[in-house]
Amino acid sequence: KVEAERDSFARECDTLQRARAEIQRDSKTASRQAEQTISELESRLETMHAFVTDSKGKLAIFDKIREKADDLEAKRKKLEEENLILGVSEKSSKEEATESKHRSNELEQQVELLRQDKMYLAKELDVIRGNIQDLRSERNRLREKVSDVMKQREEMMEKLAQVRDDHKT
Repeated sequence: KVEAERDSFARECDTLQRARAEIQRDSKTASRQAEQTISELESRLETMHAFVTDSKGKLAIFDKIREKADDLEAKRKKLEEENLILGVSEKSSKEEATESKHRSNELEQQVELLRQDKMYLAKELDVIRGNIQDLRSERNRLREKVSDVMKQREEMMEKLAQVRDDHKT
């Protein structure tokens, strides 16, 4: 039963480690994409800004570009929030993994203690079995002795009866 729990626990640890690795990959990918997108957008914004400055008649285009930039800024902030959430999830996963390792260590210690108890009890059982065998041998010896004493008593009783009969006659 302890080994089953330990195996289950090991599977949980492996699952948590895989999840943590996946979260780290997703977090790094999201950060790179956000930085790349921000870089690209900043470059596009500068190009468009120069175009609008040069062309006063295209102010409407500038407003659209500004709107896109605001949308992208909102997306960037959203990505930052998601990145923060992923960081918290990663920390939580690490804490769970640490707790799982601690529990695994405790279970291993319990298993070792149970093994030691088993060895001790096996030795004690061998000693008790030896004592029982000695007691059985002693009981058999005493039975034989009692049997011999009973035979001697009967012989003595017969001799006594014969001596009484001989003495009466």
